[in-house]
Amino acid sequence: VLVVPGAYLFWDGNDGKPPLEFRAQQMVVIGVTPAESTTQPAGGGDSFLKSFRVTGVYMEGDVNLDSGDSTVRADRIYYDFISQRAVMLDATMSTIDPQRHVPLYMRAAEIRQLARGEYAAKKVTFSTSEFHTPHYNIGASDLYLQDITPRVDRPGNADNPQPGEGIALGSTGTATGATVYEYKVKDATINVAGV
Repeated sequence: VLVVPGAYLFWDGNDGKPPLEFRAQQMVVIGVTPAESTTQPAGGGDSFLKSFRVTGVYMEGDVNLDSGDSTVRADRIYYDFISQRAVMLDATMSTIDPQRHVPLYMRAAEIRQLARGEYAAKKVTFSTSEFHTPHYNIGASDLYLQDITPRVDRPGNADNPQPGEGIALGSTGTATGATVYEYKVKDATINVAGV
């Protein structure tokens, strides 16, 4: 475990999806070293850090997570790189609608990333306003959101898939077009000017 104040972490899963960039006031980096190096190597700190394999990260204080066109701002985030799962508390997820060029904001008391591109959230509001208390929003007690963007499973030209190339929804690989999400909500409401 490494504790890092004022930290920045860049992670690329080499899965065809945008890399992840983490920023926070405080970061606890969780990882492992090879079994043979249970103590710090003779080469000093640099050798130890080079052998350290990051498996997860806990961040707090002005946390930002950037991935392509999407950004998450939260009070606290725990991210597990092995399972691609995360817990984001008091979070705001934002992106741009590529067809209308309109910003979209999802605020929630808790957002859980179940897999990369798959989310469950509680006490959710959606809006095109970046204000914490927007003039209008769509609310829900629970939300399930999944990236169902068609992707090419093997390297190639994503814009022109060839016969025999595997096309899958929301899997790893290169996207064949704009990002597409499917969602399910519970107890949906429409709020205008607090009513």
